[in-house]
Amino acid sequence: MSELTERTQAAVGADPGSSAAAGALDGLSQAEGPAAARAAALAARKELLSRGNHDGAEAVFFRELALAADPTTRAGVLSEMARFYRDFKRDKAKAIDCFLKAFEMDTTRMEILEEVGQIYTAKESFDDLVSRLRDEASKAPDGPTAARWHAEMADVYFKLLDRPEEALRSALDAIRFDAANARA
Repeated sequence: MSELTERTQAAVGADPGSSAAAGALDGLSQAEGPAAARAAALAARKELLSRGNHDGAEAVFFRELALAADPTTRAGVLSEMARFYRDFKRDKAKAIDCFLKAFEMDTTRMEILEEVGQIYTAKESFDDLVSRLRDEASKAPDGPTAARWHAEMADVYFKLLDRPEEALRSALDAIRFDAANARA
């Protein structure tokens, strides 16, 4: 570990929301690359969590998001952030928001939607999940994305709510948006 990385971790761990922490991460990112800065932020976040500083860890997540340029990396940070909200902050609504944003950025990661389903299972509010999936489908930027949301709705209707007619309608909507959607 470089001296700059150690100083950055110390600055972020000491006061994660400060301009000094942001400057240290930016400096490390420029000197050694964004991956080094994200690694330093991750180490600082783990240290903060071990000390029970949840607010500090939350601030570091936002710094990590700023350092994540590509959608796949951002999706990974958002997934971690969702687990943090679910497991440490006990804020299911923020966890669901982060998971869904992560899925929008990386639709290949079906485990993200499975984790959303687990949160809704714990809340026993599958109708809320269907409503949320319908909202996401209506905001989808293209047909294949809308089809994925409708296919998820079909799964929830069929597997969790035992409503086969509504599941069939959602599956047909998925096919209407993307005839090649294998999940529908």
